[in-house]
Amino acid sequence: MDINTAKKILDNGDLVAIPTETVYGLAANALSESAVNKIFLAKSRPLYNPLIVHISDLGDMYMIAKNIPDEAFKLAQNFWPGPLTIVLPKKDIVPDITTGDKDSVAIRMPKHPLTLALLDSLDYPLAAPSANKYKTISPTKPEHVRKSLGMEMPVLDGGNCVGRIESTIVGFKNETPIIYRHGLITAEEIADCLNQKTIDYNSDKIIMPGQEKRHYSPKTHLIYTAFPDKVFMDHSHCKIAFIQFSDIEVDTHLIDHHIHMTRENGLNGAAKMLYDTLHELDKMNFDLIVAEKVPQEGIGKAIHDKLLRAQNY
Repeated sequence: MDINTAKKILDNGDLVAIPTETVYGLAANALSESAVNKIFLAKSRPLYNPLIVHISDLGDMYMIAKNIPDEAFKLAQNFWPGPLTIVLPKKDIVPDITTGDKDSVAIRMPKHPLTLALLDSLDYPLAAPSANKYKTISPTKPEHVRKSLGMEMPVLDGGNCVGRIESTIVGFKNETPIIYRHGLITAEEIADCLNQKTIDYNSDKIIMPGQEKRHYSPKTHLIYTAFPDKVFMDHSHCKIAFIQFSDIEVDTHLIDHHIHMTRENGLNGAAKMLYDTLHELDKMNFDLIVAEKVPQEGIGKAIHDKLLRAQNY
């Protein structure tokens, strides 16, 4: 499917899966209540969970947001296009369904040439959460989209996503930057850009995407642990796949499949491999996936957050 076809579908108020540098998104006209509602229906996503609005020009931010602090503009100048979502007070042009009935809107400018060209061809921004069923593994390839949402879902095929983990979500409270979701842009990078420390959002109340207790989950039971050897012993009757991040020695007799995520390219490489690894392991009929705890520094905070929520409670 080409950009013109995608545009016609979106102009008609329907859905298209679009590529970004992070994961594939399920897109609709962000300013159309009926179109956005189709996203929630297709994903089986609860209406209280807000969507991220995608734009292609910095000026578009002023169309949908108000009272924009200087810090937000500085972040946008430094990181857009790219995997950073900025939360701002919304204007009335944005329907409440897009923002989960919140008075703020989450905005980002994706770094993918196809999607930027598509956005440039439209006279409205696109709401686009990940193009998969709610709480399942995020899609980084067109086939992941079709497997989750059905072969009939239109996909603007941009190949495999290069970032393969979601954008960081940052907002402001009294000019202090708050990280609502850790992602590809680290808290340290944001702090360096603004020359001030960030704080993490710390509440069970879901006000931004990616804050559900269970999310990004494979069908296979997953345990995220600092003590993998104990889990191996406790589940000795199971067929186990192990995702490793450290250099500890592993008794391979206790497991059936072993993936070392950081050996070649460190935590940055592990972030790029994370969802593809979970998708592949989910197809291999293991009884259990054991993921080793990740150091919570830099991009490790994002990997930790994804795996913590990916556990199947």
